[in-house]
Amino acid sequence: MTPNPILKAGALLLIFTAISVFFVALTQDTTKEKIKYNEDQLLIKRLGELVSGYDNNILEDKFLKEIKLHGLQQQVGIFPAKQQGKTFAYLIEHTYPNGYNGNIRLLTGFDIKRQLLGVRVITHKETPGLGDKIETRKSDWIKQFSGLSLLFDDDAFFKLKPAFMELIMVIILGISAFSPKNLMLSMSQRYMKDIEVNEFMQKKMRQNAQILFFIFLFHSLLIIYSVYYMSQE
Repeated sequence: MTPNPILKAGALLLIFTAISVFFVALTQDTTKEKIKYNEDQLLIKRLGELVSGYDNNILEDKFLKEIKLHGLQQQVGIFPAKQQGKTFAYLIEHTYPNGYNGNIRLLTGFDIKRQLLGVRVITHKETPGLGDKIETRKSDWIKQFSGLSLLFDDDAFFKLKPAFMELIMVIILGISAFSPKNLMLSMSQRYMKDIEVNEFMQKKMRQNAQILFFIFLFHSLLIIYSVYYMSQE
């Protein structure tokens, strides 16, 4: 009995499809392992650029944490750098969502004193030329953040806003109280053109400016110290 040509062709197609799927799956698994290996090697390189002297397996000690960062709820990877079992720095793998051409994966390191160790790019899809500044092999721009303090993070900066506002007032009061140029008098005469200020009033204004100067200065320093003290807890 002669086999049906259609069935024969179908069987051959099925065999070739099965073989193709097998090799595609095998290639995908091999490629996936290769990609994972290359990503780990790049990550180790970036980790080494930010921190040294650790004796733990920093990749195995990685843990995940769900936080809101860059306006995005995301799961970040945290790598603790340890020496003799004691953590002295953390490196955070996170995503910046507002690149010109999609997400940018970053690695940010800081020590336990909240001093920034640096920032490195792990992967990005930026257009060549536009993304040059964030690549260390093309530019040193991203290295400028190393050594900055994280004391003035968003929360601390928000708490310090009253002190910054008061320090502006302290400068105005200081110039008015202790220099020949009375800024408060000049401002009063500018916005209230009909006002008349005699010598006695000028002297009284200067004395009041001196008192207010020390009050505002003390209060500003108190705010700054309080924020700094709370940031160390």
